[in-house]
Amino acid sequence: MKHGYEAIAGIRMMSGGVCQRSLRWPGPRLLFRYFITLLLVFGATSISLLFIEGFERHQRCQDTLKSIKGIHINDLGTYDPDNGGKSGRILLDTHSGSNNSNIEVKPRPSEQNSHSDDGLRGSSTGHQNVTVNFRCSEKRNLAYIKQIKCASQTLASIFRRFGYTRNLEFVLPVEERIYIGWPYLIEDGYYRPSKSGVFNILCAHSVYNSRRTRSIMPPDTMFITGIREPFSQVRSMFHYYRLESVIGITEEDSFAEYLTHLEKYEAIYKSPEVNKPRRCVPAGFSMSRNLMSYILGFPTGFLPEYPDRTEDEDFIKNWIESIEEEFDLVMIVEYFLESLVLLKRKMCWDFRDIIHLAQNQGSYTRPTNVNQTLVDIYRRWSRVDYALYENFNRTFWSEIDSLGQDFTDEVDYFRSVMEETSKFCHRLATRQLPSDSQMGVTGSKWSKPFELEASTCRFMATEAQHLIKDQYDRTFPLDVGNTSQPDRVFC
Repeated sequence: MKHGYEAIAGIRMMSGGVCQRSLRWPGPRLLFRYFITLLLVFGATSISLLFIEGFERHQRCQDTLKSIKGIHINDLGTYDPDNGGKSGRILLDTHSGSNNSNIEVKPRPSEQNSHSDDGLRGSSTGHQNVTVNFRCSEKRNLAYIKQIKCASQTLASIFRRFGYTRNLEFVLPVEERIYIGWPYLIEDGYYRPSKSGVFNILCAHSVYNSRRTRSIMPPDTMFITGIREPFSQVRSMFHYYRLESVIGITEEDSFAEYLTHLEKYEAIYKSPEVNKPRRCVPAGFSMSRNLMSYILGFPTGFLPEYPDRTEDEDFIKNWIESIEEEFDLVMIVEYFLESLVLLKRKMCWDFRDIIHLAQNQGSYTRPTNVNQTLVDIYRRWSRVDYALYENFNRTFWSEIDSLGQDFTDEVDYFRSVMEETSKFCHRLATRQLPSDSQMGVTGSKWSKPFELEASTCRFMATEAQHLIKDQYDRTFPLDVGNTSQPDRVFC
């Protein structure tokens, strides 16, 4: 049913149960008895009129149920005829197209505040009477291979919130590190032991290696990554890591200067002499050449045991096919909402699990004269990344096309949810709303209704890995020994 929960709520709220009664047609024996009685009393003409009236009333009720959209459910899970006027929260109706013009915000009722200190664990939607049927159970084991400047911090925040609110186990870096060995392959000494013996989520920076990465995750783990158009990715990386300062470019258009003399500046960047300003990146490692492919396990020659295969066309083709087989989802950053809805469907999550606030966004203060010459230079320089992106951009849209109009409608619906989420969290951050406000999001055929609480906005705006590490240290203090390796530089 297109709006299953609304139809159910609509049946409940019909005055006096009139619609319910009109739908209860008598059985065949009772119908025959009525027919004979009415035939004797009224005659055939009257009977026909009565049946016509009954059918029309039934049809009117059906039309009413089909037209119900965006019914607001108050904190008790019952129909609120005033669009949330007394519900004590914002009511977001993403069906109505009203842009939520008549909302009211009040502090959250204290009797509902039964969560733990962070305000997130064990949270409830407050819609106990709403029924939504889903045909799958949420998946909780995932490995997100985190790329550089590919909306990776925003995605990691989504995965961390999902796991944190469910007490799931993360693969965490040791000590105060932020990477799991990146840009080296995962080794046992690079991550903290599991408390239960089973990890659920990997979303810290690491380099994918099929054997090593899969050895620490459960067999049913979903493997996910996100990639970006290579030229825009390297441009963002260049400015975010301030490469012009590291390698001493003084020209106004530093990025164009860098691409025009790539081999010269690449040699300077990779040299041991700039170890300190380079920070977290070891000597000999390239941040500009096939970086996305390297993180997904392609051999570029940085690791001595994996010689450079960037000029081997057959190897590149076979490697891309292996990524297709081993990864459940390769997200395309330029189509972020579409990617998130695909993620939601594959993981059998709800919209509340994929709402987010953008994190770690960069801005460019220096001008960049982007032209086709620069793009062509970089295409030749980073040919494996281009082959990777073009392949998965094509398969991404093939999958979306196969899902039809329903997928497009779901993305549009999610876009409206995200717009209101952003407005609500911004109003909280700028103190236009009380600090304990909440916003109710109505359900749909794609997702259950849920409450967006102020604590969730705060969590979405936080780099949450330190919270997860603190929790680990409180519940599982452990001396993991000396994990340092003097010959390896990483954060």
